[in-house]
Amino acid sequence: MLRTTLLLCLGLLIAVTATTPIAATEPVPPDPTVRAEREAYRQDMAEQIANWRQRVRALAEQAEEQPEEFEEVHVIAVTNAWRQLNEDFESLEQAPAPIWDAAREEVDDAYAALVTAWEIATADQEQAQR
Repeated sequence: MLRTTLLLCLGLLIAVTATTPIAATEPVPPDPTVRAEREAYRQDMAEQIANWRQRVRALAEQAEEQPEEFEEVHVIAVTNAWRQLNEDFESLEQAPAPIWDAAREEVDDAYAALVTAWEIATADQEQAQR
C-alpha cells in the first residue's frame, strides 16, 4: 500500500513538472532601452576597432621600416592585444542576451589592454627618437 502511494505521488510529481514551464529556461528579450544601449555600444566599438585597425597596421609597418625605434616585444603586445579585442568583439556580436554584459566586460578589458600596449609601444618610439 505504501509503495503504491509513493509510486502514485512520484507519477503525479513527474506529470506536474513535465507540463509546468520553467521560467529560467524561457528567454526574455531585453527591453527596448537595453537593446538600444547595446546597439549603440556595438556601433561605437565597431568604429573604435576600425580606427585601431589603421593605427595598428601603421605601427607594424613603421616598426618594420625603422626597427631601431621600436621594441619588438611591445609591437607584438600591441598586435596580440588587437587580435584579442577582435576575438572578444566577435564573441560579443554572437553573445545571447543572458551573457551579453559579461561579454561586454571582456571587450572593455581587451580594449584597455590594447590602449595600454599602444601607450608603451609609442613611449618607446618617442624615447628612441630623442
